[in-house]
Amino acid sequence: MTSPPDSVAVRLHLIRHTTPQIDSDVCYGQADIAVSHEDCIRLAASMYPRWQGRIPVYSSPLQRCYQLAVLLHERPVTDARLMEMSFGEWELRSWSAIPRADIEVWAQNVAHYCPGGGENLLQMVGRVDSFLRELLRAAQQTGQDEAVLVCHGGVIRVILAWNAALSHAELAQLVSTRQVTLDFGSCQEIMLTTSALI
Repeated sequence: MTSPPDSVAVRLHLIRHTTPQIDSDVCYGQADIAVSHEDCIRLAASMYPRWQGRIPVYSSPLQRCYQLAVLLHERPVTDARLMEMSFGEWELRSWSAIPRADIEVWAQNVAHYCPGGGENLLQMVGRVDSFLRELLRAAQQTGQDEAVLVCHGGVIRVILAWNAALSHAELAQLVSTRQVTLDFGSCQEIMLTTSALI
């Protein structure tokens, strides 16, 4: 019986869900917003040939992600740690209806302020970090070196900035200061290595 490899490089395909069916002026995070099934079919058709269902697909449980995930794999794994940040009482409110002073307080302390009494960036970073470490440890045991993640813009920004050597506070600060543009339906690729966990 062979022992698991000391280090595995894992290629992650990070897919942002398609355009939500909601007005662009409305705040949403963990609100379960629908997307066009036709959009999901078109996106899946352009991506499925790359993987043929041969690598695992992990998805946020929110329908705007899961609807695509089931087209990419017959048994995608849902994980709540891949959900977008919760905006609490701000969810489904027009941005113009949210007091400007509250938005400015959030903008001045993105890492620690909980918009709408929901979740702050530091908390989201913690759960995404937990997911990535678990995924890397599993890869170390199985040798599985590739996975698809269907999730949200905020989660993808955390993953793109992730470094195992950073504390949650350091990672949250990095994410809050980086400018990363992610289109709906876009796919980013990143290589993570289990050696970072040692």
